[in-house]
Amino acid sequence: MTGPPKDLRLSRNYLDEFREYPEGMSKSGNGFRSWSIGNNSTGDFDMMLTTTTLYALILIAIWFVLWTRVTSARSALNCSIGDRGDLALLQKIRRHGNFIEWVPLVLVLMVLAEAQGADALWLHAAGILLVVGRLAHPFGLQIDNAGHPLRYVGNGTNILAVLVLAIALVRIVTGL
Repeated sequence: MTGPPKDLRLSRNYLDEFREYPEGMSKSGNGFRSWSIGNNSTGDFDMMLTTTTLYALILIAIWFVLWTRVTSARSALNCSIGDRGDLALLQKIRRHGNFIEWVPLVLVLMVLAEAQGADALWLHAAGILLVVGRLAHPFGLQIDNAGHPLRYVGNGTNILAVLVLAIALVRIVTGL
């Protein structure tokens, strides 16, 4: 064996077949073995979550716009907590809140999938769905129109992103 499997998933049974560790592999103190990625001389696993990071950076920009809109409206109304019955502020709060409800879950699932060696196609599919959903949803979340098409696009793409990552993680865990 000259290196780690393509997807970097190593089971104990797989590793126990070898009496010697291939170059870059070590036994850590907890009994598990890990691959050294990059220039790490200790043999520890250096995780580079570049795909998830790419989407997180894009989402930071969306979050900042939503947060700024809430903060500006609160400041204009001199309102620290709640919405003071102002429907425009309530709408901004919900747009930001919906972002906060979805994005952490999907990013955590992306981190889990990427860290376990999920194919980039799964990660990009989920990341694109998440970004599209987060861009569409604020425009579709209208006080007077619960059935706005962009609201469905926003929530639908987020559900699909979770589903894509759930499938990727099931494939990783089961070896399918």
